[in-house]
Amino acid sequence: MAKSIDKKLTDSNSEISKDGRAQRYWKNTPLKRSASYTTDKPAETVDQFKVIDKYSLKGFEYGNWVNNNDRNDFLTATTESCEDLAKILGTKNIGCDGTIGIAFGARGRSKALAHFEPWTFMINLTKEKGFGCLAHEYGHALDYFFGMYVDQNTGFTALSGGDTVRSHIEPIGGKLRQLAMQVVNDVCKDKAGNKTATYIRLEKEFGGSEYWFRRNEIFARTFEQYIRYKKDKKGIKNTFLSQKKYENGAYLFPADFKRILPIMDSLVKEMAAFMNNKKKSVGINRTKSKIAAK
Repeated sequence: MAKSIDKKLTDSNSEISKDGRAQRYWKNTPLKRSASYTTDKPAETVDQFKVIDKYSLKGFEYGNWVNNNDRNDFLTATTESCEDLAKILGTKNIGCDGTIGIAFGARGRSKALAHFEPWTFMINLTKEKGFGCLAHEYGHALDYFFGMYVDQNTGFTALSGGDTVRSHIEPIGGKLRQLAMQVVNDVCKDKAGNKTATYIRLEKEFGGSEYWFRRNEIFARTFEQYIRYKKDKKGIKNTFLSQKKYENGAYLFPADFKRILPIMDSLVKEMAAFMNNKKKSVGINRTKSKIAAK
């Protein structure tokens, strides 16, 4: 079989690029940070391969129409976000042993600010508008990684229950899946089995679209809100990692969030323990999903 050749050509290596006009230009050109987000650090040059290694990422992908300044800006902000996620989650294994990668302006979808692809395990952020969406998409990535490769179930690919809109699924499987399902169950209903104030508001404001009621989306929004809460508690300023992606009605009321917080803490602790120990799962099934989580 003939070897496939990549049509997208880049410099063959760093040595061949030395003293070239392009290298001289960027060596003397200051990098600018986008005004679309705020972080604790100034612009800087980052070695993406060191970042990939430090946080065990699959890698980075850049779109054809993303210029060099924007690539550096995205890479710097993503590096800071991995650092902040590590502080919040308690693990530097953000990429789950090289499984999760991040793309910028390379895999965009119509009207979507960002999305996660379970079949490639790539998170894509669109230019500028995708800033602030990383935590949401990373929530999807964890949901599917642990559901597909660690705490598996033949009925549901994701820990949360995936794209089904059922407001309650009896927690099944291992501890990770039980906790994730409990998170989504408790967003929808209280201990008495009644709809929560959050779910009632969700029906009122978004009742015309099933997207808002998919269990994987409820989980990702809850994870996103959880990261914002932890980020604020630790005094971390990073709106590239997370800022409100949707209007207020999509998120939990404070009372409902407070009730779910201990469950999310337990789930994150279990995930971090697995990522830190790098345990191997028996019977990994890498069947490709056709569901794109947004």
